[in-house]
Formats: sequence, C-alpha cells, structure tokens
Amino acid sequence: MSKENANTWRTRRAVARYGPAARHAFCRAALSLWQTNAEWLRSVKHVQVIKGVVKDAKQNRVNALALVGRFRKAQKLKEVKQTVAILHKVNRLLRKAQMSLNQAKTKDLPALLELRAAAEKRFAFESVRALRDGNFKAFNALERASKRWNSGASQSDHRALGLLELLRKKALKAAWSKGGAAAGYDESGFGSDRVLSDAKWPQLTAREVHSHLVNVKAFVRPPLKL
Repeated sequence: MSKENANTWRTRRAVARYGPAARHAFCRAALSLWQTNAEWLRSVKHVQVIKGVVKDAKQNRVNALALVGRFRKAQKLKEVKQTVAILHKVNRLLRKAQMSLNQAKTKDLPALLELRAAAEKRFAFESVRALRDGNFKAFNALERASKRWNSGASQSDHRALGLLELLRKKALKAAWSKGGAAAGYDESGFGSDRVLSDAKWPQLTAREVHSHLVNVKAFVRPPLKL
C-alpha cells in the first residue's frame, strides 16, 4: 500500500477534519504547513501581548514605589501598607510575565521555527512529486482542502474525530501499561502513522463508542428549520 493511500490514523484524522481531499499526501503537507504557520502567528502575537504585560507591570512598579515613598514621607502608615501589598502583587505578576516571555523566546519560538522549516520542506517535496507524477487530482484536491481550512472546524466530522481520539488515547494507555516508558514514547511518536487495520490498535468496546456518541450528542436530533 502506498503512503499516498495508506489508511493510517493520521490520514483518517485529516480526512475527518478536512474531507476526502486530505487523502492526498500533497494536501496533508499543505495542511501541516498552514497549521504550523497559524501556530507561529499565534505564538508571535502571544509574545507581543506578554511584552505589553511586562511593560505595564514595570511602569506600575515604578508608580507603586513612588507612592510608597510619598506615603512614608507623609507618615501615612495605612496607605504605605496597602501600597506595599499592591507592589508585591505587581512584582509577582512581573516575574511570572518575564518567565513566560523567556520561555517563549528561548524554547517555544525556536521549536516552532524548526517545525515550520520541516513543514515547508515536506510541502516542497510533495509539490515536486505531484508535478513529476502528473498527479493533477492532488492539485485539484488542494483547492478543496484550502476551502475546508478557511471554513474552520464547522464542517469537520466530529463523531469520527472523537472516536479516533478515543482510539489513540486507549492505544497510548495500553502501551504505557504493557511496555512502560519506552513503549509509551514509541507509541506517542510513531503510533499515529500505523494503519488502522494493524493488530496493534486496541478494540473499542460498544460501551466506549456509545459513551462517546452520547458526549458529542450524536443521538440528539437537530432542530427543524421552519
């Protein structure tokens, strides 16, 4: 079975989210690139927000220190105590924001840059392969995948997504239980690329499936449109 048509867990999840177009490796590569770019933009915006919090906290700290000095000079002990309490809160907020900013700059953004580079490389490879093979169906499918991506999650098959996530969690739990950390990490890293017909996948019980369908309100009839 070719990788293009392999019925892996990852492929089935992509199809449930973005429709049959995601069966094409070219489309999955594009979706992965779009997802990575979206995550990168969210992270960059988050960093800007944190920078604003740090700036405001620093200014509030300066203001609070100035107030403490004035109240002490005026011997307003009650006001001094209240302002010092506020200053402690500002200092805690500032430390937390600075730690978050450092985490984003030194770890989160560099990691996302690596993922982004890998996604771009994969998309370029699949683009060249589709052109080389004359796989114009994949290019037509890319347009459909783009429309689904832009429409958000409203058109996703939430029932299938839920069952796939349930299956994945059960497989991870079983791997950790039977083989310990080594098996758990192996399943976490490579299990999603295993075909669903593989015997390593656990079986979902009727109770588990029914519970999932109840949770996603699969048995509730949609309201009639008048």
